[in-house]
Amino acid sequence: MAMTLITTTTIGSGGAAAIEFTNLAQTGKDILVLFSGRSAGNNQNRALSIQINSNTSDIYTTLRLEGNGGAVNSNRIAPGSGIPQILLNSGNQGTQTTANTFSNVAIYFPNYTSNVAKSVYADAVTENNATEAYQSIYAGRAATTAAITSIKLYDDGSTFSQNTTASLYIIS
Repeated sequence: MAMTLITTTTIGSGGAAAIEFTNLAQTGKDILVLFSGRSAGNNQNRALSIQINSNTSDIYTTLRLEGNGGAVNSNRIAPGSGIPQILLNSGNQGTQTTANTFSNVAIYFPNYTSNVAKSVYADAVTENNATEAYQSIYAGRAATTAAITSIKLYDDGSTFSQNTTASLYIIS
């Protein structure tokens, strides 16, 4: 098993609406995206959205387990809820958290070239030295059976701040 770094994108000054990896080689078995990010949005805890193959009509199921040091929550976004992306509720921290700190997320797509519905697994942590921080794990499934050729990360409703970074690895 080999893990190969394909590309890394770092957001420059002024921020950016999204990070997108396109024309993914169909030579591996799995994809891993490592994200270190901060939102320009003013909430403490921002959602990180993931869209595959530029598809805006797919239906996703996402399960989430989240803890913040004081409470544990879980939920499910079910098919038919109109969510056209994989939603990580606490994958991106906003401006109300400790300055110059970034969330960290690992997103894993097994069997990305196969012709079966696509699964995704993720774990996310945010940091806030002033109050609470979040730790979350996710499992999701997209209805599409097409091979994954592009992955887009975005903050639904805001932009990524400078120095947000995402790296794409192909595992073969």
